[in-house]
Amino acid sequence: MTQNKTSSLILTSIASLVSRFTGLSTQIVMAWFLMPADYGLYAIALGITTFTTIMRGGGTGVVFQTMQLKEFSTIGGGLLRVALGCGILGTVFTLAMVLPAPYLYPQDNTKGLGWILFYSAVGFIVFNFTTYPRAKVLSRLLFKQIALMDIASALVKLASTYYFAANGYGALSFVLSQLVSGMVVLFWSLAVAGLERIDFQTQPNWIAPTYTMMKIPFVMALITSLGSSTDLFVASFFIPVSALGIYLFTNQIAVQPVQMLSSTLQSVLAPYAARVRGDSEQEDLSVRQTFLTGVIFVPLFIMGIAAVYPSLAHLLFAQKWDQSILPVQFACAFLMYPTVQNLLEAPLMGARRWSVVLELFTGRMIAKITGALLGIGAIFAAPLVAPIPENYYALTLVISVGFVCTVISFYQIKKVSKQIHISNITFNYEMYSTPAYSVLAAVATSSLANSAIQIVGFASTSIRTEALFEFLFCLATYGGVCVVLLRFGYVENLNNLLQLFPQNMRKYIYKVLALQERSAATFEQSK
Repeated sequence: MTQNKTSSLILTSIASLVSRFTGLSTQIVMAWFLMPADYGLYAIALGITTFTTIMRGGGTGVVFQTMQLKEFSTIGGGLLRVALGCGILGTVFTLAMVLPAPYLYPQDNTKGLGWILFYSAVGFIVFNFTTYPRAKVLSRLLFKQIALMDIASALVKLASTYYFAANGYGALSFVLSQLVSGMVVLFWSLAVAGLERIDFQTQPNWIAPTYTMMKIPFVMALITSLGSSTDLFVASFFIPVSALGIYLFTNQIAVQPVQMLSSTLQSVLAPYAARVRGDSEQEDLSVRQTFLTGVIFVPLFIMGIAAVYPSLAHLLFAQKWDQSILPVQFACAFLMYPTVQNLLEAPLMGARRWSVVLELFTGRMIAKITGALLGIGAIFAAPLVAPIPENYYALTLVISVGFVCTVISFYQIKKVSKQIHISNITFNYEMYSTPAYSVLAAVATSSLANSAIQIVGFASTSIRTEALFEFLFCLATYGGVCVVLLRFGYVENLNNLLQLFPQNMRKYIYKVLALQERSAATFEQSK
């Protein structure tokens, strides 16, 4: 791994962590001021726009992200035309749903749905015009500018979210804050890329190469659009708005921290994979490194969230969102394999292995649709045996969607692992061991925390005092278990991750853990 790659990853990682932390703060602010019904109303809007989400660039964002700088002068203008055209169509289609949408649902509390769709329509244009200048900044490897832009956008979104939510905008707070932060990204990226660098003019015969470049990414965008919120679309017709809100809240809380981990790698892996495109050995190495690192650290990180969330929910929200505790914990358990799959997509897209990525996207879409239908079927079929209480509707959907996604992700990852020459022994060990250890550690940590609360005597104190003790206990206990696992069970994987750190920091970590410093090559050879 080159020094430039290392420094770029560190810089991008810091920005990603700040942005994701701010994103988590945004979710907390929303939860303070909004109710489950507000989340449910926004979920209905997401379900409706799932059929127009393809118009967010029409797949051009993926192509832009993987383009080399010289390609902007040949096909960049054609792709920009496609992006803006899709934005206009998306805006028109979404605006067409503004008036009829509130009348399509049996629920009484869909007031304000039209306005949510209206501002979502405006966001199409903003998002699509941003893809070109942002991608050009990224292709020039201006990671500092990208990092500062992402941080500024996240901070603006947090501030605007607080303003809108605290002043009674309800579900509108979601789309208005996104629109404001999107404007920040648009103007910042335009300033950095330069207006003079955005050229609509391409070679005379621009349509054919643009079509060749876009046909598979467009299909990918279509599949992603259909799979992104199809579960919300299906569920919105059958379950109450509040239950739908709990389901959306659960997904946001569980996914947001995970994205802190995955986006850190994704934002750098794709551009660098693009630079080694054509070298099959280096492409395979990039994907292999991603898999062998992700399959270890993703389960440990995600199940840590499951372990601390009950105490964290009480600490932040008292008992307002208690209905989300079990759904969040189950969602975390079912996110392990889908997150690893998501990590693999970055280097595969960078290498433009579109057929493989298309299979991954298709599997994800099928899984979410199938899982949602099974969950709704279970809710309506349950009265034949024992009715499912309304406050367990969200949990039912989480389990059904999560289980199907986990099964499909497992088999898709296995298929990719064969293509990048990972042995069955290595695959089975990595895919089974760490998830099992992580689940056991999370369950044990929660049990020990409950016992410690009784022993210390916090059970009779205020809910937030008890929650603070439980949170710190779970954090320390689970963190200690992770250190032991990495130190004695996954030394080589830990070494691979440490290659991403600055040399001085890396040496310090090696000293603290009493490990002998090794090179990344040692890790690769051992596998």
